[in-house]
Amino acid sequence: MKNLFIILTFTIKQAIKKKSFWISNIILAILIIGAFMFVGSDLSTIKIELAPVTDEASLEEVLPTNVIISMAVSFLLFFGIYLYGHSIATSIATEKTSRVIETLVTSARPYQIIFGKTLGMGLLGIIQLAFLCAVTVFSYNFFIPANLDIISTIMESVNFNFSTLLVLFAYFILGYLLYAFANTVIGATVSKSEDIQIANMPLSILSLASFYLSFFTMQTPESSLNILASYFPFSSAFSMPAKYLTNYAGNTEVIVSLLFLLVGVIILAFIAIRIYSATILNYGNRIKLKDLFNVFLRIK
Repeated sequence: MKNLFIILTFTIKQAIKKKSFWISNIILAILIIGAFMFVGSDLSTIKIELAPVTDEASLEEVLPTNVIISMAVSFLLFFGIYLYGHSIATSIATEKTSRVIETLVTSARPYQIIFGKTLGMGLLGIIQLAFLCAVTVFSYNFFIPANLDIISTIMESVNFNFSTLLVLFAYFILGYLLYAFANTVIGATVSKSEDIQIANMPLSILSLASFYLSFFTMQTPESSLNILASYFPFSSAFSMPAKYLTNYAGNTEVIVSLLFLLVGVIILAFIAIRIYSATILNYGNRIKLKDLFNVFLRIK
């Protein structure tokens, strides 16, 4: 547990030392504030009407609003999960380049390094999201006219309560872990940070395909493709929360989807630990995807 905490704090310290970390947060905060300033200047002349979702409401009456909200939720979850997961691969490759990984391997077990890095970047991601949410709330209260209660109007159109927050949080955490463990494998197979983009190409294609599968099937939530997106581990975090938020999925569907996602996380964690243990000190050429299967099978 001590080594796990050391790796966790080390990962966070290494991340916040980078100028890009602070610059990106400052730019995002400025963009959020600027967006609310621009919208708030003319919003007083706009009247927004959204149809609340009720048991009696027909699909046609609530579809436009629900689709917009679903797409927004899916979009935010995708970028949060994918970007924070990708940072794991970048962190591992950078440490291999600087030979820091040799010190880590001698002081901690491979699974401790993996979980420490995953938890560290995840915690940092949650802190970043909390900061951006705080900037958003401040900007909304400061720039949006007080006579326009837009948030309450939108909330009438979705199923937003404490259980919804739990569902969103569960999908964000499990989705992040799934992509973080996948990126751990990617980071362990390269010896230079410059090779990350090439090595990450298969995972990038899979993640984008999963996102688009969820994103472009939201207008037909009962279609076979959307149902597939809601249960496939790599896409469920982008699809099911939005369906639950807009009353197109019940508790049973969410639980089954989360179980599939949890199984995917456990399987990927097992694979990541085995491959990471065997390849982390590889400083030669990048290990190709087809060679990973041979590496995995040779590990005792």
